[in-house]
Amino acid sequence: MKLKDYLARRRVHKKTFCDDLGISESTLYKYINQEREPSLQVAIWIESYSEGKVPIKDLIRGGFKPLKLKSIKSPDERHKRRVIPQDSPFKMQEELEEELEGLL
Repeated sequence: MKLKDYLARRRVHKKTFCDDLGISESTLYKYINQEREPSLQVAIWIESYSEGKVPIKDLIRGGFKPLKLKSIKSPDERHKRRVIPQDSPFKMQEELEEELEGLL
């Protein structure tokens, strides 16, 4: 059921509904006219308030999308990127420190 239909059928005053959920009336109108989607938390509150009559999937246009999981790399692949090349700044710093020690 759409939010607009729920409010009309249950004769819930929009002001009361907004006060109960802690949202502004202008935000409610944007939800009703589908100009804005509620956050997941607000969608859960609306579903709970309506006792399941207005499901989350009706509030969020795209519905629930399956998560795209990234491929998991083995520990060896992850650490390959962290290997410090031979001519790294750290190696240069060590060489400079050795030269300074030799001069002192």
